[in-house]
Parts: sequence; C-alpha cells; structure tokens
Amino acid sequence: MPGNGDSDPLTRNLTIIDYADALAAVIATLELRRPHLVGTSVGALIAAARASTPGADVATLTLVEMPVRTAVAWSRMWPLIETLFSTPTQSLEQVKPRFRNLSDSDFRRWNIDRNKAGGNSVLSVMRAARSRARFIRRQ
Repeated sequence: MPGNGDSDPLTRNLTIIDYADALAAVIATLELRRPHLVGTSVGALIAAARASTPGADVATLTLVEMPVRTAVAWSRMWPLIETLFSTPTQSLEQVKPRFRNLSDSDFRRWNIDRNKAGGNSVLSVMRAARSRARFIRRQ
C-alpha cells in the first residue's frame, strides 16, 4: 500500500478510494485481465472499493475479516487502534495472535516493514477505514 514498505512516505492521509486507485494502478501495470481480488482486514475494504468501481472487471472478490463497524464502534476502539498501529515496532506477543505460524524471520520482516512505513503511515490506513465507516453510514 502507498506509504508502506519501500514506497514513498505519505504526504497526507489517504482514503479507501485512494488505496483502491493505487490497487487499480498495480492491476493495470501488471496487465491483469479480470483479476481475482482477495482482501484481508482493511485490504478487504480496498478490494471491495476497487471491485465496486464502475468499469472494474473483477472475476471474483473474496473479503476476509473486513472491518465493518459503525462510527460509534470505531470511536470506542480508537484508543486501542492507535496503540496497536501508531507504534511501528511490536512485540512477539502482539504479533503472534495474528498468524497461524509466525517464524522468526517473518516476525523480523513485520517490524522492518512497519518501521519503514512509520507510525503515521501505518495508522493512516486505519484512519481511512474509520472514515469509510462514516461514509457508508451516510449513504
């Protein structure tokens, strides 16, 4: 995602639509025709946004653990979300429950990539998900 790994740092908070547009650019660059999209967690919001874009030709869409929450639920959870996502380095105890088999090298890679992104970029995608909940509720 933009702002993560070796990509350029974010200059603003992005929306789920911004992330979906970035996904569309990757699909176009790879010249994929009718891709099968699979999104987990916030990635599910991004995949759903891409698939629902007029003209998006998606073969299948699989959404896993998509964070569909009300604005009130996001508000209640926000202190925990900030704690989990604004600090790039996480302990083994924090990361291990998210994986079935977490190897030492995968755990190191997790923290390397989160630190490359920085707390603001990692938290930015959660801000986008929270904003999406407000947008959906208004429709």
